[in-house]
Amino acid sequence: MQQNYYFEDFEIGTCDQFGHYEVTREEILEFAGKYDPQPFHLSEEAGQAMHFGGLCASGWHTGAMVMRMVVDNMPPGGSGSLGRRDSTNCAGPDRYFQAIHSELRAP
Repeated sequence: MQQNYYFEDFEIGTCDQFGHYEVTREEILEFAGKYDPQPFHLSEEAGQAMHFGGLCASGWHTGAMVMRMVVDNMPPGGSGSLGRRDSTNCAGPDRYFQAIHSELRAP
């Protein structure tokens, strides 16, 4: 039987870790080429010429990777509460030599 989860089921202050994902240079280039072809997502040099410091992933790409980590770590049957309005905080541009970490905090 599927377990349903509601906002009331999450204790205030709870923090769930959803692991990490190591982004590859090839993934950044493939995603950018298809969906967000801005120069700093397609070229190391263009990223260096801006404040990114080099090639960096699209924010849309980062969101998609985080969403995959969340879905992979949902309780069996999913959770309708995950469709609420959320905020995402990024420490800086996602570079191909870095890992992305994801966590969910109950306010």
